[in-house]
Amino acid sequence: MPGFWGLELTNSYARDADLVLALGTRFAETDASSWDPGYTWRFPPSRLIQVDIDPAEIGRNFPVEIGAVADTALAVAAIADAVTTTRSAPLSRADLRATITAARGAAFTAAREQGRGTKFPLRPQRILADLRAALPADAVLVTDVGWNKNGVAQCYELPAEGRFITPGAASTMGFGPAAAVGVQIGYPERVVVALIGDGGMSAQLPAIPMAVEQGLPVIFVVMNNRAHGTIADLQAANFGSGFGCEFRDQDGLPYSPDFAALARSCGADGYQISAPDDLRTALTKALRRWRPAVLDVPMVNEPVPAPGHWNITDIYQGVFDLPHSM
Repeated sequence: MPGFWGLELTNSYARDADLVLALGTRFAETDASSWDPGYTWRFPPSRLIQVDIDPAEIGRNFPVEIGAVADTALAVAAIADAVTTTRSAPLSRADLRATITAARGAAFTAAREQGRGTKFPLRPQRILADLRAALPADAVLVTDVGWNKNGVAQCYELPAEGRFITPGAASTMGFGPAAAVGVQIGYPERVVVALIGDGGMSAQLPAIPMAVEQGLPVIFVVMNNRAHGTIADLQAANFGSGFGCEFRDQDGLPYSPDFAALARSCGADGYQISAPDDLRTALTKALRRWRPAVLDVPMVNEPVPAPGHWNITDIYQGVFDLPHSM
């Protein structure tokens, strides 16, 4: 990813590009580093070819050299034909490929090392490592928002046969559980995992009985930090404290519904992860049983690495100075 969650190599390559071919992207604020030319995109001097099926998106956030209203699949085929007609012999950029391979390898190696810990609740990197080890290569990961989206995009080594479906910059909490049910309908023979936070699961609880009703073996993995973790982290980082995003009971202790018990009440399998090695065991059992399952995985509220830039305070600029009437 570029922007706020993008690695330094990604952002520097985007920033210094001669030409950018944008296919179906809004250049949303987080992906564009709040549209600050010092971080991710610079138009000009970079030139932009933007393809989108929605004409309102062409040139909306950056000036275009060429704007095309088109279906992306058709546009890519036309571009490929034009390029191969103009230059039949492909260019080889061995140094660039080596640089990208080294950067990706370093990111994956760091994530693997961080995922070796045995502390409980689990670190998110450990959850991703166990998933990668247990799932078949052609499994489909459907994410919600938060660590399960941005962490996967940064440090999950997705096999060539696998698929990663995410709401991206739309950040639609609750997308993951329902979308995973739809993906399982479309790919009944493949393993489909909804990788979601407790906030996303709470926002779309009906996905569980729907999977049971339809006989769909979706595996809902709840990365449960008992918080809207990304928002809580942004609040703390930018304002010094948080409000309303870390869930606690009347005694001030971290609170969460029992998602495993909820699954069982709906007729699905429910697994409450209570020790570091339980997750791998539960995943293996869920894959073998091939029926709807919810794995409730306690996780530390660890901020997603954000090496890029996002001027979140700009969103609130002047808001607190507005007059408020009763």
